[in-house]
Amino acid sequence: MKKKALIIIGAVYLLLALFITACMLKRNDYGIINTKKYSYIVTDAIDKYDDNDLIRFPKKSNEYYLDKEAYYYDESKMLRKGTINEIKDNLFTIDGVVNYNVLIIGTPDKSYNLIGGIINTFTNKAIYLIFIILPVFILFVYEIYLFVFYLKETKQGKEDNNETNNITKEKKERKK
Repeated sequence: MKKKALIIIGAVYLLLALFITACMLKRNDYGIINTKKYSYIVTDAIDKYDDNDLIRFPKKSNEYYLDKEAYYYDESKMLRKGTINEIKDNLFTIDGVVNYNVLIIGTPDKSYNLIGGIINTFTNKAIYLIFIILPVFILFVYEIYLFVFYLKETKQGKEDNNETNNITKEKKERKK
């Protein structure tokens, strides 16, 4: 029973570690987690979304959002909502104001309550170090210890075996 519980706990830990690592690797400078079809952001309280909600945005071209309301990051990396009026190269006219270097996120299609807070907590570098890297390092050192112990036991076993063989040979020689 204990072995099954340890296997289940280990599997859950491994999946959590892989998921959090993937989130950290996929996150860009704006804090957006990008996948092939969607972009995910963890919000502060914006519009109808609460703190620590994970919001999913389908990926579409910038031109798709012309004359539509969409979320975007401005030059100061603040998440805002506005109507995209015009797009020319790196110039975006949003709500009648010209902006440079705007990152259009799009229109959300789904949100997940509190999951964003969990992702933010575990992708914090200190928390990641304590809960993911440190336990893996301890297991690695323990495995090295077991390997060295096994080698030592094997070597000692061979020496004991050789001593037994020598004693047996000596007894046979005495009988002759």
